[in-house]
Order: sequence, then C-alpha cells, then structure tokens
Amino acid sequence: MKKMPNMLMAGAAGRNLGKTEFLCRAIRAQSSQVPVIGIKVTTIDDSLAAYRDIREDYVISAEEPADDNKDTHRMYRSGAHRVYWLRVKRPALFRGLKKLFQSLECDGIDPHTACLVLESAGARNYIDPGLFFIIREHNDELKASSNEVVHLADQLVEVNGGGWDLLPEDLVFENARWGL
Repeated sequence: MKKMPNMLMAGAAGRNLGKTEFLCRAIRAQSSQVPVIGIKVTTIDDSLAAYRDIREDYVISAEEPADDNKDTHRMYRSGAHRVYWLRVKRPALFRGLKKLFQSLECDGIDPHTACLVLESAGARNYIDPGLFFIIREHNDELKASSNEVVHLADQLVEVNGGGWDLLPEDLVFENARWGL
C-alpha cells in the first residue's frame, strides 16, 4: 500500500451526500497557501464501460476549467491549480492509479509532496492517505466500495442540516501532510 500523507481522500456512503462539495471547500481553504491538485476517480464496473465510453482499462484526462456542474470543474472553481480525472474499470484501479501518478510527474507535479485532494473510496484499497473520510447520512447503508474500506476511515463524516459534523475548513495541510 502506497503511503501518501500529502493526500486528502473522501468517499461516500451513497450519491448526493456532498462529498464533492466537502472536498471543494477543503480545496478553497488551502489553495491560498499552496497549489492544490484535485483528482476525481470514477471506478466503473465492466457492464457500465460502454455507457461511460471506456474501451481501455482506464482513461486519464487533465481537465480544463469550464462553467458547468461537472465535479472536476467545480474543483477548479474552488481554487485547484490542476485537476485530473481517472475513469477506470474496477479490476484496473491499481494500474490506473499508478499511471495517474506517473502523469502527475510528467506534468512536473511531485505526487509525494504536492497537496492532493482525491475523490474516491475504492482508491483507499491501494493508498494510505494523510486523511480518509467517508461521508454519510446517519445510519446510511454503505455502498459496496465504501463498505469494503470503512474500517480504514479516519472518520465517518455525518451530513447534518446544511453541512457536516466536520468542517473541511478545519483541515490543514502543512509539511506535505494533511491533518485535523
């Protein structure tokens, strides 16, 4: 397992729980002090590959800013210096992540010291980040990808009212590591 204390990682129990917004607020809070690299990982079951327009095992794109609600574009608007999107078939997740980090290096980004914010639960099977959260509503049943890594979460972040029981602005990135 790759240790990456410079990475903040979050997944969610289900859809529409605000994990992207949580990470965007963490990006916004840190981006005035350090360049933040946003990463979105979409893990695809093989049966959905054609729907997601994936023919290879994985596709990595360096995203460009745009004015829509796509998660990667929201990361840019929150202050991310660069944003990458890894779309990967589930069996190729390890290889896709390895290639993603090689792509960062090719773009002049040190994946071991840069301030990384990654949206994925499944990636936790291969990466030991500085902080890992699973966002859920109280007593939510976890989707499969979150359920297999829930025991590795630093905290289950509960959705409450208009936010969470842990504020992303309270997270800190210092000396190439994330902390509370």
